[in-house]
Amino acid sequence: MEDLAVRVDELLQQAAQSSHAGAAAAAARRTGTRHFQAKLKDGSQTQVELTADMLLGIGEDDKEKLTEQLRAQGLDVEALEVPRLAQAGHTLQLAQELNQAFAKAWTSRVDLVDFCEMVCKCGETLLAQGRYDLAYSEIFFRWCDRAGQMKSEISKRNLGEPPARKVSVYSRFYLGASYAQYQQTIHRDDAARRPDTVHILRDVLRDILLSVDVVCSQSEAIREELYWCIYNSSLLAIRIARWLRIHGFGDLAVQPLWLLSESMQTCLPLMAVHMLPFRGRLMQELAYCAESGKQLGEASRVCDVHLEHVTHAQKLETMLPPVPAETTKAFEVMLTRFKLLKGKYDFWTGKVSDANQLSARAKEVAPDNTPLLVSCLIEALQFQHGLPQHFGSESAKDVLLDGIPEDPSAPEGIELTKFTHQDLQAKQSDLLAALVEILTPLVEKAEAATEELEAHTVKRLKWEAEEERRARSDDPKVGEDGEEVEPDPRPERPDEDSLEAIGFPKGSTMHALEEALPLAAHTWLTEQCLRHEMRGNAARTQGAFQLLERSLA
Repeated sequence: MEDLAVRVDELLQQAAQSSHAGAAAAAARRTGTRHFQAKLKDGSQTQVELTADMLLGIGEDDKEKLTEQLRAQGLDVEALEVPRLAQAGHTLQLAQELNQAFAKAWTSRVDLVDFCEMVCKCGETLLAQGRYDLAYSEIFFRWCDRAGQMKSEISKRNLGEPPARKVSVYSRFYLGASYAQYQQTIHRDDAARRPDTVHILRDVLRDILLSVDVVCSQSEAIREELYWCIYNSSLLAIRIARWLRIHGFGDLAVQPLWLLSESMQTCLPLMAVHMLPFRGRLMQELAYCAESGKQLGEASRVCDVHLEHVTHAQKLETMLPPVPAETTKAFEVMLTRFKLLKGKYDFWTGKVSDANQLSARAKEVAPDNTPLLVSCLIEALQFQHGLPQHFGSESAKDVLLDGIPEDPSAPEGIELTKFTHQDLQAKQSDLLAALVEILTPLVEKAEAATEELEAHTVKRLKWEAEEERRARSDDPKVGEDGEEVEPDPRPERPDEDSLEAIGFPKGSTMHALEEALPLAAHTWLTEQCLRHEMRGNAARTQGAFQLLERSLA
């Protein structure tokens, strides 16, 4: 194994050099600059850069003209080396040499776990270099039968010593292969236009679940030691689910994320307080996938289940005082987030009749918190059920999913919620009207603050000009009676009470409108108001676009 490790390190160093050269070439194509290795007449070597304007009219391999250009820049160049990019033949040669090295090691009857661990290290290094095709095709896929052999031994409880090592290597192998195939797929088809893209990513999710199933079938001690396997599997599944959701196939990730969520409940280290944000991230992605898949009832159930888990965990953590403030804050934030998310789904399923009741529910969760109230209504307005993929393109989506059989293990009884354009726009108009009603006082205060700032700026500039005149002139300023006029005092800034009256909370330099509506949300909400006015649905939000546009300016 030592010979294999040395040989693999040498080959990976060669791969790293070609990867760096490829990255440099890509950056040069974007910026138009090129780098050369120049040998000066004093014997020293240096790396020089020529910009796009210096390379005009000069060929890529014209060393004489390149040298003349460098000499014109003041460099006493004797020779110039033009870097060469790695050709496709180099990649093929690297793949063959890696295959020969691993095959030679395997024929010498090395230990199965040591061999698979070296395969994992090699594949993970190639993944870090961005060589996804090489990592999947020539490393993980080529030696996947060794991983199958290792799985057979694990299923027979032939774990060896230490017992967790074989399971961890098996999980690393599957996760590395899954990550390589995921990256290879989305780089080949970043817009999800090919039918096999969805097939492949669905198979990748199944492979992740198989890897997690092997870990969860072990004893409690091994599961706790290998908690990172479930964590990494869940993290990769979240990335794949988000990609599928953005491209209109979020319903395919609902069941895998549910199973991963249940798997995390069987591992004690993943139930710790510091893992609470990650668990919340998983459940939030699960709710969004169910929402984009028209399963609003399922999304609401996700919120209920997570709220129940967090409530039980909070009771256990706060049982023995003193409780750290960070722990209390983490539970409060998580409970608030999912209560507001559940309110969103209750609004769209009709359990909450209108936006005013949704606002009242949000005020019960977080009283006297205008930013949180605004974020709740904006979250409800960002309804993923209304993405363009889900309106008018169902036939195209069916074509992409053609040939994928229905999963017999899928949960039954899931209802799909459907909306017409009229229903969707009516609810969105209701939310926009509620948002405008809340934001109008803040916008008026922002306009008053702007006027106050402009008036203060005029006074300050006038005072500074007078001070500069006094500093430059020896003649004092005299009045009509011929007597010297005392300089005006520097304009004072408004006090805290005045600032609070125009929207600046005490102790804060940020306006209340900026806290409630950050720039990105402000711009997006302005666009939504304009769209509703253009569609003729602005009966309740008349003038909202002009109001938000004026406050944005």
